[in-house]
Amino acid sequence: MTESQNPVGSTLAGERQVFPISVIIERRRLSRGDWSWPEWRVHGIVAAKSPDSAAGLESTRIHSERDVERYLWTGLAVRFYRDAAENYWHNLKGRQPSVFVICRPQDEEHTESLLAPFLVTVDPYEAEAYIEGDDTVFAVSIPPEVYGPLERFVIDHYQPSEKRKRKKSKWSDTRGQDPSRKH
Repeated sequence: MTESQNPVGSTLAGERQVFPISVIIERRRLSRGDWSWPEWRVHGIVAAKSPDSAAGLESTRIHSERDVERYLWTGLAVRFYRDAAENYWHNLKGRQPSVFVICRPQDEEHTESLLAPFLVTVDPYEAEAYIEGDDTVFAVSIPPEVYGPLERFVIDHYQPSEKRKRKKSKWSDTRGQDPSRKH
């Protein structure tokens, strides 16, 4: 069974869940004096009906006025992996639970090319790795269609470990001994 045949939020081989997502990216033309440059931001995330991985990533201009254009990117999905449940828990416990949209220019040679999303994740540490790799990462509030299933996934697959205090040795027991020697 392929991902495109799975219903929304289905589990694949018991290891992950897939939620189809569309991303709206906005480009504003900023200028100062003789200079102008594009400024990018994620305008929003929309839950899609089904992940259409067969069609691939597609963009459609959905809004255009003077210096602002918005593009709807379809063919993306958020995937929840069991081994990343702790990372998702950290995301949900943070001040601003987020979905991270990772993008690259469609054409690296031209600065005017569209910024194309290629990954959507709810793992903040995965997003951090892409930042370190010079990709553009946007953090967007988690939409309710994703928050509820993510919360359920974390509850089902992650159990925080109990905090334990370490035992400290008394400093008086080790006085006068060489600290480099192990007992």
